[in-house]
Amino acid sequence: RLDEASHALREAAERSRVLGFPGQAALHLASLGEVERQLGQDRRAVRTLRRAVDQAMVGGDGRLAATARLHVAQLLRAEGDGPAARDLLEQNVEWYAHAGGGDGALLSTCLLVAETRDAPALASVLDEARRTHDVPVQVHALDAQARHAAMAAQPALALNLLGRADEAAALAPTAVPERERHDKRQALSLLVGSER
Repeated sequence: RLDEASHALREAAERSRVLGFPGQAALHLASLGEVERQLGQDRRAVRTLRRAVDQAMVGGDGRLAATARLHVAQLLRAEGDGPAARDLLEQNVEWYAHAGGGDGALLSTCLLVAETRDAPALASVLDEARRTHDVPVQVHALDAQARHAAMAAQPALALNLLGRADEAAALAPTAVPERERHDKRQALSLLVGSER
């Protein structure tokens, strides 16, 4: 069923592009990229979502472009390409600042400071996420703090933070799929490595 959806979205995106509707093409491409992510086709999803960003920019839809950029950044972080992810996240943080915020703003900031290892900024993001009841950002912020603790050879703290992140994730199990918890995987890998 996902394969069928992928084929239909690809055709719809191309049709929209050819007919001169870049905004519609961008929507189809963003949806296609998400389907490809669910199919585990991450490299293909990165290419598709980059095309969605391009089409959204042509169509003047900065918000859709920011959403697609965020997804690309998440995929690049999972692949270990931190510098490329940081570049996209910096673009997003700047765009959201000028646009007055919105969905994706706090998560973009969270992932950016997770990459830069800015502990005070990450703590501030976590406080904001708790204040606004933003569960996905809470999970990502706690995972990032756990990764930083593991990198600093503080295994007990890292495990405590991962436990708190899991508790937060349990409040909204579909909001943060395990496959998107890059910092958790990195923290666990570091903790296993430190035991050898």
